[in-house]
Amino acid sequence: MYSDPDFKALLKESPTSPEWPDLGHRWTPSDINFGERMGIDLANITAEVSGYKYLGRVPQSFIYINACDFRTLEFPNLFSVGYAVDTDSSPANVDADASITLNNCPNVASLRFPWLEKVAGDLKVLNFTSLTSALLIFKRLRSVGGDFGFVGNTNAGITNLVFADPLTTTFAGNVTIAGNTHLAAIAGVPHLVFTNGKTLDFSNNALSVGTVNNILARCVALGLTTATIILSSGSNAAPAGQGATDKATLIAAGCTVTTN
Repeated sequence: MYSDPDFKALLKESPTSPEWPDLGHRWTPSDINFGERMGIDLANITAEVSGYKYLGRVPQSFIYINACDFRTLEFPNLFSVGYAVDTDSSPANVDADASITLNNCPNVASLRFPWLEKVAGDLKVLNFTSLTSALLIFKRLRSVGGDFGFVGNTNAGITNLVFADPLTTTFAGNVTIAGNTHLAAIAGVPHLVFTNGKTLDFSNNALSVGTVNNILARCVALGLTTATIILSSGSNAAPAGQGATDKATLIAAGCTVTTN
């Protein structure tokens, strides 16, 4: 695995050899300029490199990793993406387009963002078919300014998704937690904040009746009236008891709700 505590760089091209002789630009905190779209862009890296670890805490403007043959992906110190200063969320210091997109890395078994609290734009983890656990990905996540996606992560180890319970996690955009065929439980649902008018897609999972009921109860508690809530398909349980009542309440309020 390659790691370098001084490496805070935009990797513009895939490495041409396992030694990675040219690692791109080196940055210091004073170099941060969102106009330059500083970030991490890795694509189509072969099995010559077994893992990637970014040790920096400097806020990134984007992280895009696609179709890489890594076994591990780790961001052990990263706190935020899209914020010029970790503690300042004023509009002047936020890049609303900043995002994390991790897609189609079928051999990654371990993905860690243990300190990640906020992403100004989208946050998506898609098609990690060998991922064995989702316990340390979103455990400290507090806010996502764009769309959130955890989709197509089909390994049998992905049974439980953990959010920042008992702290709140706010989603400003659409939420898609779908196609994770073994996902049975989502921890922290009573502290998730969804936005009215957005699509909340939990389809094609294996959600238990307790998790389905919790999602519907949370949507009622938030007073949603124009959301689209999808809990159908796959082996998701049907709502029962209070869950069935909450489904009817949401539909009466103006939401579109589909369940098994």
